[in-house]
Amino acid sequence: MGRSGYTSLSIKEDDYNEIRKKYDALYEGKLTFTVWSQNVIEASFDRLKLLRKMFPDFTVLTITDNGLAIQNKKKNEIVQVELKNNKITCTGSTKDAQSYILFAALHPEFV
Repeated sequence: MGRSGYTSLSIKEDDYNEIRKKYDALYEGKLTFTVWSQNVIEASFDRLKLLRKMFPDFTVLTITDNGLAIQNKKKNEIVQVELKNNKITCTGSTKDAQSYILFAALHPEFV
C-alpha cells in the first residue's frame, strides 16, 4: 500500500532507469528525483499554456525524432523545425523562421 495522500505513476522500468540515469548525471539542484519530476511535468504544461498565448495560430502537426512539423493556421503554411548537427533549422518559411524556431525550442516535446 502506498503513502497516504499520494498516487502512483507507473513508468516502464527501462524508461525509468534511463530517466534516472540522466537525472543523476545532469541535475545539480537539491530536489529529490520525485519532486524534480513533478516540477518538470508541471513546467511542461505551463510552457504549453504560454505557447498558446504567444503563438495562437501555431499547432504541432507531427513530432519526429529530431523536430516538429508546425502549422500556422493564419498563414496556411506548414514548416519543419529540426535539430541537425547541433543547429536548429526551419524549412518551409524564411520570413517567420525565428518565430517557428522559438515556438519549437519552447515546446516540451521538441527533441
